[in-house]
Amino acid sequence: MSHSLLSKIHPAVVFLYFCLTGGIVLFCMDPILLVTAFLGAAITAVAYAVPWDHRFSGFLCAMVVLFTLGNPLFSHNGQTILFLLNDRPVTLEAIVYGAVSGAMVTVLLSLSRLFTRYMTADRIHALFSRISPRLALFFSMTLRFIPLLTEKARTVRQAQRSIGKTGEGGMVESIRSEARVFSVMTGWVLENGIVTADSMASRGYGIARRTSYSVYRFRAVDSLRLLLLCALSAVTICGISLGWIGFRWYPSIVPPAVSTRAVASYLAYAILCILPGIFRLREVILWHRLRSVI
Repeated sequence: MSHSLLSKIHPAVVFLYFCLTGGIVLFCMDPILLVTAFLGAAITAVAYAVPWDHRFSGFLCAMVVLFTLGNPLFSHNGQTILFLLNDRPVTLEAIVYGAVSGAMVTVLLSLSRLFTRYMTADRIHALFSRISPRLALFFSMTLRFIPLLTEKARTVRQAQRSIGKTGEGGMVESIRSEARVFSVMTGWVLENGIVTADSMASRGYGIARRTSYSVYRFRAVDSLRLLLLCALSAVTICGISLGWIGFRWYPSIVPPAVSTRAVASYLAYAILCILPGIFRLREVILWHRLRSVI
């Protein structure tokens, strides 16, 4: 039922949702917005039964730690000096800013994972085919190519393990193992590109202007969803532009002032992030009502 619901939503609505939720946290590094966006992505994943990879979760945690520890090594701004490292100050502001930067990358990667799952190649092509057919083809081929590349790399690693080349035995052996995988993947990418180009040429791609057909129809309910997305994001962007929300990190950490406008801006973004969960909940309620009638 979750996939039937997503197929009813026009690709333009789904595309705009991810652009707005990701774009707002990209241009405003506010911890409250970041936590809200991450919870929204988690709610969406649970609502639509998206399988979550524990290795991906570990990678996200490693990114936060890396940014937290790495930023103070390059940035020494801030007035709260914790200690000196090689005669250079390590400040609280730099550590917190690094943690927030890592959280932002984590949120964007989580949203990107959901984006690649629900904005499939045919949806991308249907969305941009009339505007820019070449751009639509580029995005659709890229989205299709990424999972193929991941699966091919997994197959190569399994083949290496089967012949005893596990990559164990230290960092040097691990690097050699990954280098062999990289070499195989490079050859496969080049070969696949040549085959794809020959296939497109044999089908007459680029000879004349192509027509496009889309199975997706923009309905009245999609207009309402689009209007709701724009209204909620407009409130949040207005709050950011006018300084109602947003943290200042240097020279000292200054949170936004508590006000009704700030609360309204945060609340609008929270509703924006959980909209897919709300749509799913509405579908479940309607489904149970229909079953009770039957």
